[in-house]
Amino acid sequence: MGTPSKARRAGPLTAAAASLAAVAALAVYVSGSEPPRTAGLSAPGEGRTATSPSKPYPINPSTKHNRPFTSTVSAVPGPTAVATAATAVTDLFRLTTLEPGSVRLPLGGTARVIRREIGGDGMLPLPDGIGDAAWWGSALSAGTGAAVLAGHVNWRGEVGPFAELWRAGHGGRVEVADEHGRYRRYRIIEVHTVAKADLPRRAPDLFGQHGPHRIVLVTCGGRWVGGPLGYEANRIVVGYPD
Repeated sequence: MGTPSKARRAGPLTAAAASLAAVAALAVYVSGSEPPRTAGLSAPGEGRTATSPSKPYPINPSTKHNRPFTSTVSAVPGPTAVATAATAVTDLFRLTTLEPGSVRLPLGGTARVIRREIGGDGMLPLPDGIGDAAWWGSALSAGTGAAVLAGHVNWRGEVGPFAELWRAGHGGRVEVADEHGRYRRYRIIEVHTVAKADLPRRAPDLFGQHGPHRIVLVTCGGRWVGGPLGYEANRIVVGYPD
């Protein structure tokens, strides 16, 4: 399979403009996450001095939002049989527990997916809670374009499920159930850490409604700089239909 990012071509002006509008909105959206502190996470308005993480936002894997699903399969003869049984159990779990209108992230965290459109002010409306993700762009059933899901890394003292994107790697899977319960799976092909200052230049390629269909997961992190940016970077994970 070729590298999808190299296969993309610039779309019409309208697609590029939409991409740039989306990336501007996403930059503001994810900057709403709050700064970390030495012990835990501060809630907005507490008046504490923020401390900057020394590396891209590490999340405690013990948090309830980030626990990956694991299953235990009884020993059976031969590695092929073990792998087959493990896959069957995992697939059954996923198919029967992923709620309609939700996404399962690569390490097992889940979030509710809420469709959002860019408003007249050029902003992508924020989700209502830490466990919600804003969805902009292509439909999950589309043959082209990016379906963008954006979520907070942390908010009001809680770590969000999208924080696990900082630990996601190539080959991981993302699973989505639409509002009708139709199930789709994507495999992670691209993982990017992009400075927010560089995001407008990257927007047409990452968020454009041209090229092959893909799911694009976005959160923030890196060094806390405050102001309108919040964190200095975005973590962007791109998956293609599996």
